[in-house]
Amino acid sequence: MNTEIDRLPDLTDREIEILRLLGQGKSNKEIAQELFISVNTVKVHLNNVFKKLGVSSRTEATLHAIEHKLINSPILEPENENINTPIVERETINLSKIESFYDQYRWAIILTAVVLIMVLSTLISQSGLFADPVPTSNSLIDTLDQQRWREMAPLTTAREQMAVVGWDDEIYAIGGISDSGVSDALERYSNTTNSWSKLQPKPTAVSGAGAAVLGGKVYVPGGQQANNSLSNKLEVYDPRTDRWEEKASLPTPLVNYGIASYEGRLYLFGGWDGMNNSDLVLRYNPNDDNWTEMTPLPQARTSSSAIVLGDSIFVVGGFINDQPGLASYVYSPNLDNGSDEPWSRQLSLEEDVQFVGGKEVSGTLFLFSIEGDGEIQLQNFVPQNNFWSTYTEKPSVLPAKGSQIASIGGHIYFIGGIDDTGKPSNKVVRYQVVYTIVLPMIVN
Repeated sequence: MNTEIDRLPDLTDREIEILRLLGQGKSNKEIAQELFISVNTVKVHLNNVFKKLGVSSRTEATLHAIEHKLINSPILEPENENINTPIVERETINLSKIESFYDQYRWAIILTAVVLIMVLSTLISQSGLFADPVPTSNSLIDTLDQQRWREMAPLTTAREQMAVVGWDDEIYAIGGISDSGVSDALERYSNTTNSWSKLQPKPTAVSGAGAAVLGGKVYVPGGQQANNSLSNKLEVYDPRTDRWEEKASLPTPLVNYGIASYEGRLYLFGGWDGMNNSDLVLRYNPNDDNWTEMTPLPQARTSSSAIVLGDSIFVVGGFINDQPGLASYVYSPNLDNGSDEPWSRQLSLEEDVQFVGGKEVSGTLFLFSIEGDGEIQLQNFVPQNNFWSTYTEKPSVLPAKGSQIASIGGHIYFIGGIDDTGKPSNKVVRYQVVYTIVLPMIVN
């Protein structure tokens, strides 16, 4: 029996399978497609693997698995199975000193090289020799530059109250209010080129709608139309064909709801139904094109953020009877079965800050608020240890008021909103969440 594998934590068969695919360099999306599960499920399994192995990155998990011979090294093994022939043995003897030195000190060599690179990079950056005042989306330069806040390419059409969603290293900005009124515009941002492009407009122009991705398609329910009436339409955009289609209508028209996709289903939380704040929780199943009412919110609210984290959906912020909704609730879809309680409480927001929104990045939750002096308050929740941390930052560039938030590639984007004159803004500000250089974990 392989004693190296025996010393590994108790991984499930599914976790081992995902770890092996991770070692092949596959992305979460590719793993999900190969195993016929959702990307969220892949993230949950990876979080469990990281916790059991005591690591914090994909690289560390892969190295750990290679060290314990759970997965094969990317370096190909010799095809000749008879490795104990005299020739191989003589080669081993001749190289034994070098190999022994490398085996004993290889991590020290790697760490020394990394430290030298970091020191050299710091000296170069401080010298100003290669200073470049023009923002760039190059990830290496971003890491060396250590600038968290950057202004990126602006929207083609200045807008507020639009639906935004990030998917496949791109961001989609839909509808909203422009200088000419309620908009049907659809624009796509490329993280690779730092540019926006116009796509097929939305059939029904609306503001105050949300967007989420299911099966590679962008779902946009409800919203408020130009005549102030609310829409109950569910319109779906396919990025592969640049076409819209209409699906089953909402049971009731809604605007300013929270929206999230989880395990192949669409979830809507609260909103405004034209007369009152709503406590509705609606689930849409694309397989049968049908809406179902679920266990309602503990408090009716509008304009909340719904953020998937593991097997839960955090419903944060918004307004309750025109007052800021400070209580944060956690919804567990798997417990919404008629017998269990799917709702629980989490950390409340502070009274003296203005909540902007939140996103999940790399298995942790980030909430953004604006303090009275204009600084950004950032609350971070790590589900593995149920730990909240709060700190503030003074951005080098401030997002516009009322901007919408989307997340791609380890960055959070603040898009559009209202400028200082009260008009729709085309401003786009990027916040880089993680600034770490991942080092290999040393396994004794």
